[in-house]
Amino acid sequence: MPSSTARFVPPIAPSFDSAPVRVLLVDDEREILEEMRECLEAEDINCILAHDAAEALELIRKMPELDAVVTDIRMPGMDGLEFTRTLKRKEAAGKALAVIILTGHAGYDEAVEALQAGAEDFLSKPVGASHLVYTVTKAVELTRLRRTEEQYRHLLADEVQNKTNEAAVLHQDIGRKQLQLNAAHLNSAVAVRAKEEFFALISHDLRTPLVLLRAFASRIKGHFVETAESGYAEETDFMLRVASDALEYLDTVLEIAKITNQGEGLEKNGKGFLVEAAFEKLKLAFGRKLQEKNIRIEIDVAPGLELSGDCGQIVRAVGALLDSAIRNSGPGAAITMRGELDPKQTVLSVSDEGPCMTEEQIRLASQPFGHLESEWSEGMPQQLMLGLPLARIFTEGCGGELMIDSAPDQGTTVSIILPR
Repeated sequence: MPSSTARFVPPIAPSFDSAPVRVLLVDDEREILEEMRECLEAEDINCILAHDAAEALELIRKMPELDAVVTDIRMPGMDGLEFTRTLKRKEAAGKALAVIILTGHAGYDEAVEALQAGAEDFLSKPVGASHLVYTVTKAVELTRLRRTEEQYRHLLADEVQNKTNEAAVLHQDIGRKQLQLNAAHLNSAVAVRAKEEFFALISHDLRTPLVLLRAFASRIKGHFVETAESGYAEETDFMLRVASDALEYLDTVLEIAKITNQGEGLEKNGKGFLVEAAFEKLKLAFGRKLQEKNIRIEIDVAPGLELSGDCGQIVRAVGALLDSAIRNSGPGAAITMRGELDPKQTVLSVSDEGPCMTEEQIRLASQPFGHLESEWSEGMPQQLMLGLPLARIFTEGCGGELMIDSAPDQGTTVSIILPR
């Protein structure tokens, strides 16, 4: 298994379960088991080993705290597919455990079978270290989200029952008002939790078909190369490029979501967040992309600038603008993130030194899945444009307005204008 220099921290969703991460590895080849364990335990993921499905099922019965299972598809006795089906039948009895199946070389048909059997994801051998860690941490996050949802459901049921009992011994009018107040608090907490869970689950559900689409496109391209049918090569390359771009955008959205969901360094007295702290966190989140293009970030924020309202929406909007600016900038360029305040409004902006955009290009780039005319080649776009549309959606959701200013030799500045 190739080594990795990347450091991954499992992005586990908030949960009542604060126990260490534990993953069960199932494979009849001891060498593969040891390689996976060495890779995962280097990232603080505890591993338990099983050499066949029967041993794995016994361990799962004894260890309800397991977070995910990685199993080979081909094993003596019960194979990985039947093992997965057995686990999914147990989930109906309350055991929410994410499963990742290891398939053979270019095992696309096996991958489809794995997903049909109920697996949350699949990996093709040989597995890269960073890919293994990333996929396992996502599976762990999904398991803990499911458990947290069930815990919240029980808590909500208990709370409703408690309040009903209290209302029975109180005056009818006082009891009704109290229940209304409690219901409002509960609904607010459940709504916030539901939004986070929906975002995480839908992101996972989007990523899996995109990975499959990219894999199938690669397989089709290989067929054309083997059969010398070059007439379809450009269309196949376009499919691969679109799937890869969409996956990269999805990972960017997830990275920004981790910042807004964790909230560390953003809150201040429960009323708002410090803009400079948020900008610094976004700079760190995009560190790999910035390093790849040798882009430097300059932050210019009014001292103590603080915003109230939906902190997550605003940070997501700025993150989408930063991602767009990085894509629009050449190697060695500079990007400036500003925060300004006047009596009527607050302005957050991201400026790059990339090519100037015309009014028509700005209009196209502001549309979902838009593209720039200069990026067309024989009727096919070369790159999807999602950063500006996402920023506009998040900004308008906060009651703000998005402004784009682009001029020759000055680059492009996109501003989020928020009324005070």
